[in-house]
Amino acid sequence: MKIGIIGTRGIPNHYGGFEQFAENLATFLVEKECEVYVYNSSNHPYKQTVFKG
Repeated sequence: MKIGIIGTRGIPNHYGGFEQFAENLATFLVEKECEVYVYNSSNHPYKQTVFKG
């Protein structure tokens, strides 16, 4: 299953609230063998394409 999460400032979480939820949900779904794509702001300091799998 492929899942996209949009509307976040980005992960890893630097802000709290929805970003914290998005990070926790994304890493949980990856552990369940889903493909998860998180689209975040270009201003976010984390520039890698993969985060925790």
